Amino acid sequence: MLQTDRLFLKLPALSDAPIMAEYLNRADTALMMLTVPLPYTLKDAQHFIAKIHDSTTPNPHYFNIYGQHDATLMGAIGINERTNRNDNGQTEYELGYWLGHPHWGNSYIVEAAIVVIDNFFKKNPNANIYVSHAIKNTQSKRVIEKLGFTYIYDYEIYVSMRDEHMKSKRYKLSKSEWLNL
Repeated sequence: MLQTDRLFLKLPALSDAPIMAEYLNRADTALMMLTVPLPYTLKDAQHFIAKIHDSTTPNPHYFNIYGQHDATLMGAIGINERTNRNDNGQTEYELGYWLGHPHWGNSYIVEAAIVVIDNFFKKNPNANIYVSHAIKNTQSKRVIEKLGFTYIYDYEIYVSMRDEHMKSKRYKLSKSEWLNL
């Protein structure tokens, strides 16, 4: 578990599924992400949470985000190991996050990301973290800029579950860049 003054972060519980389904079953949230179907159902949320807990190699860098004072589920954040490797043969790590609409505009993702990134670099000092956002997702762009990521390139990715192409921007952050913020 990680925490800040306003948040605590921990693995999701099955009891989080109804609010997760409510938050992710919105076009303004789901359509900004590659792997979230719309509609997003209670069954989708339950399956996702069960998959995290049943994994033979659980991700130590995936957390649901809760309010520190009332334990309200607000969203999720994680750094996932990608199966592909970069040009240097290193494993790539991807930052991903979402925040439920009632909690937008309070810098909760930035606050959560700071402790998650700090924790990640303590355990992976030579790794880089990558992050992408849909070009139309200006809120995510602001989060990424506040966290000090460096822009790399634009790209277009096919989102099979929606049969569409999404124009996106890609960024990178090294530990030395992080420490120099």
